[in-house]
Amino acid sequence: MSSMIVSLIFFLFGVIAFSLLRTTAQAKQRTRMHKLLQSEEVESQAKKKFRLAMKKISAENKDEFEHKLEQAGIYNKGLAIYYLPAKFGIILMTFVGAMFLVTRENWEITDVIMPAFGVLIAVIVVPDMVLASKKKTVERNVGRELPYLIDLMAVCVQTGMTLESALAYLADELQGFDKHLAYHIKRTAERARLTGLESALTELAVRINTQEVRSFTFTLLQSLQHGSSIYQVLITLSKDIREVQMLETEEKIGSLSAKMSVPLIIFIMMPIVILIIAPGVMRLMQ
Repeated sequence: MSSMIVSLIFFLFGVIAFSLLRTTAQAKQRTRMHKLLQSEEVESQAKKKFRLAMKKISAENKDEFEHKLEQAGIYNKGLAIYYLPAKFGIILMTFVGAMFLVTRENWEITDVIMPAFGVLIAVIVVPDMVLASKKKTVERNVGRELPYLIDLMAVCVQTGMTLESALAYLADELQGFDKHLAYHIKRTAERARLTGLESALTELAVRINTQEVRSFTFTLLQSLQHGSSIYQVLITLSKDIREVQMLETEEKIGSLSAKMSVPLIIFIMMPIVILIIAPGVMRLMQ
């Protein structure tokens, strides 16, 4: 009897101890979760404040930067708010580094001015030069691939699709063909649903300011206004653009002879002249 009472007491003591340990563990877990949520909330607030500061710095030129990045083939509009602050940040770090070298490392000011000035020029000029180069590359690629788009549009129109539905369909199909052309066609289709096809085509001509795109948009606008046969117009336009591109290629090939004349003179004719004259000059010197 006494052994049963002792066993019961130990059992009750074990149950109470287990309950206390479980309650303590749950309290610690809730405390950790609360701290984790607080840290995530603080981190998200810090991110919001940082993005808000970036937006305030770039607020005036945000649309301009978005347009510039879009023309260069960078379609993440969120990067536009970091464009100008990144420039200012690099310039500020360069200035702080130069001041540190002069004050702490006892460098001469003349040794710091030229590298700092070079970094300043590079930060101001190089990003715009890179974006301008990428813009030309995008425009060249879109202009080169545009005849294929026009042929596909002609086929879609001939099957009974409208221009808006043809643009929306081809925007998805061209993803694996050319991402830049697919993006601009997709955006044109989206804008056509909101503002109308004429306004969307005008915006396309502004974004991609090339002769091929201007001809494409102008031809479609004329067809919409006058009600002419769009299929035949698209086929003719595709043929004309290909002929113009072929003429430009032939012109570049024809200009190669003039461009190659200077290297030929420097690297072939001059060594030949030296080889012809050198023996006589050496005999005279002897």
